Parts: sequence; structure tokens; C-alpha cells
Amino acid sequence: MLDDSPSEHDPLIAPPPLPSPDTVEYRQHSFHWTEFRIRLLVFFMVCCITVGNYFCYDNPAALQDRFRADLRLSTVQFSLLYSCYSWPNIVFCFLCGLLVDRLLGVRFGGVLFTLVVVMGQMAFAMGAWINSLTMMCVGRALFGIGSESLIIIQNAYIARWFRGRGFHVVSGLVSTVSCLASTLNMTLIRRIYNTVDRYQPGPAAIGITLLLSVTVCFLSFLAALLLAYIDLRNQPNVLSPAQSVQLRDLKQLHPSVWLASLISPLVTSGPFVALGLVFLMSKYDLHGDRASTTNSIPYIVVGIGSPLFGLIIDYSGRNITWLFVSALLLLASFCTLAFTFVSPYICLIGIGLASSIMNASIWPMVALVSPNEQLATVYGIMEAFQNVATVVFSTVGGVIVDHFGYLMLLCFYQIGSMLALFLIWILFVLNSREGGILNMTASQRASVDTRFSKVE
Repeated sequence: MLDDSPSEHDPLIAPPPLPSPDTVEYRQHSFHWTEFRIRLLVFFMVCCITVGNYFCYDNPAALQDRFRADLRLSTVQFSLLYSCYSWPNIVFCFLCGLLVDRLLGVRFGGVLFTLVVVMGQMAFAMGAWINSLTMMCVGRALFGIGSESLIIIQNAYIARWFRGRGFHVVSGLVSTVSCLASTLNMTLIRRIYNTVDRYQPGPAAIGITLLLSVTVCFLSFLAALLLAYIDLRNQPNVLSPAQSVQLRDLKQLHPSVWLASLISPLVTSGPFVALGLVFLMSKYDLHGDRASTTNSIPYIVVGIGSPLFGLIIDYSGRNITWLFVSALLLLASFCTLAFTFVSPYICLIGIGLASSIMNASIWPMVALVSPNEQLATVYGIMEAFQNVATVVFSTVGGVIVDHFGYLMLLCFYQIGSMLALFLIWILFVLNSREGGILNMTASQRASVDTRFSKVE
């Protein structure tokens, strides 16, 4: 017998009226239809909050020869600009994660630390203008505190809005925007310097060039304000500081978090790019803009490769296997760069691919074993280890270059890659004994992710 009762899909039946705009039901209904646009805007703002610090971080690397000539810096003194960036963050990144989880929250923290980045870059620029290494180091330290704290907040925002299917892709796309900012610095900042140098040569040229970079940092500050407003309107009760992590909870963090924190800084292009300009000039007879552009190839490759590998890992899983691939590729690239005269473009592309795979696999991976209320703390720990590695690589690297040359520097980087391979093997063994979620395929992990989210 046919059912003649009216259907909700019958065109003759009028749909129910929308609730009043003043009711909670109306806001929920509106969010349902506009969720994609809101998430797209959040993604854009999340990318923008760190554009300023990524653009300015490698200002010294793009002008390495001019810093040494105009300001009369040795390689060790030049490396100090990166060490001063990282030294405070060995402790502060850890504290920042706790502060964001327990006191500040990601909204106020994002606004506060973008402002710190602006102030730090201004102090760095003024120090260069008056040729004061002390003031430059103070500015870089302040800039570093703001920058690394922003990266923690950025990762917390990503996990908060995009956890689940697509997490790796979003992380990769954010890395792309960051690398595009770094690449833009490498290709643009030297041209700005050359223009300024015609009218104000010497330290003033560097100071004015760095001051112009402050405008990019200010744009990141405006993005942080807008992102905080959007987040407040759409997730007003998420990650309340009153319910966040205690110091004693650090003992409960998954061991994989600590291993990932050790592995991540060992597979990266940053240490080489920081000191690579003069190496490319001396070994491959590259000069000026061509050397600076060549030195930025790893960033270009990371910008293109991170979202692609994020998409691949999103559908394939197997994060730990991809970590093995990235460490092996980095080791091969450093060996080729050190012991052969193969085109530097091939080696630098390999370094960039290794960093792309690492970015796309390791940062989303720790969210699989960390609850929401501890994410800022977890990413703070990872950033703290990143800064320990930056201090070691930049300080020891500068000493090695001044006393032994670039061949020994590349051997030093190779040792770091081999250490990363050993730690990844330990992570694989530990993960296998505990169920293997970090190296599951995407289909195997889907059911585990569902159960994990319910526990949270």
C-alpha cells in the first residue's frame, strides 16, 4: 500500500521558517551554511599571523655578506644573531605553552606576541642603524620570543579548527605560506638594500632596510586581531584556561611527544640556509642576487612540497615511515653537497623535499597522542627543542666555519641527520609496542581517531 502522507521533500510543502535572529538556533543554522567560509577565513588568518616573523627571521641570511662588510661582523658574531633569537626560547617556548593553555588563551596570546614581534624587529633595525651588536642581539631575542610563541599559537589554532581529515593538508599549506614569506625575503630584501644603499650607505642602509620589514610584522598583528575576533564569535567556550594543563601533567605526556621534539629540529633546512650564502659564493662562484635566490631554493621547495606531501600523508598515513624517508633524503643531500660538485640546485631541492616531508608528517602526528587542552604545551615543548637545536647549529656552525671551513660544517650536519634516523627508529619501536597509531594507514587510523576524540 502506498504511503500518501506528505513528505518534507514535497515541493508543495513549504519549509519551516527560520528561527529569530536573536536565538541560539538561528546562530547555529547560520553557522551551518557559512561554516566553510568561516573556516577558509580562519585558515587565511592563521597563515598571516606568522608571515611577519618568517619574512624577518632570515633578514640576516639574505644580507650575510653585507652584515659582515658594513657592520664588520665575524662569522661567529653573525651567528650570534641567530643564537640570540633562540637562547631565550629554550625556556620561554615551554613557559609560553603553559601560559597559553593556563592563563592567556590563544586569542590574547596571538595578539600579544605579534606585537612583541613588531617591537623586536624595530629594536633589531635600530641596532643595525647605529651599529650596536648589543642592541641588535636584544632586538633579535625579543623578536624570537614573539615569533616562536606565535608558532605555538598557530599550531594550536590549526589543531583546534582543522583536526581530523585534512589536518596534514592544512598544516602543509600553512608551511607553504610561511616558506613563501621566507622566499620573498630572500629575493626582495637584497633589492631593497641595494636601492637604499645608493642614498644611505653603510650601517644606515641595513637599518633602514630592516625597518621597512616592520610593516610586514604589523600586518601580522592586524591578522591576529581579526583571528581572535572570529574565534571568539564561533568558538567562545573552547580551550578555557581554567580547565587547562597543570605542571604535574607534563609527566603524563606521551613519550612520542618527547621523541618528536628531538627529531623535528634535526631534519630542517634552516641551519644550512642561515650560513649557506657565503658557501654558495665560494664553492660555486655565485654572487649577489643569484646566490641569494639559490640559497632560498629549500624554502621554495618546502612551500610547494608541504601541502602536496600533506595531502599524500592525509590519505596514506604511515607518518613514521615518511619521517625515515625525510631523514635519509636530508643525509643524502648533505653528502652530495659536501663531497661532489653536482649542481647545488639538485642538493638544495633535496634539502627542501626533506623539510617538506618532515613538516607534513611530524607536527600533525603529535596531535594524535595529545588531548586538546595540552596542545599549546606540547607545541611549546617542540619549539623549545627547535631552539636548542638552532643555538647549537648556529653557534657551533659559526665556530666550525671560522676554524675548519664549510666541508666540516656539512659533515656536522650529516651527523645530525644520522642521529635523526636513530631517533626515528626508536620512535618506530615504541609506537609498535603501543598499538602503532602513528604509523597506521589512514583507513586504520580513522576508527582510532573517532574513539580518541570521544575520550577527550
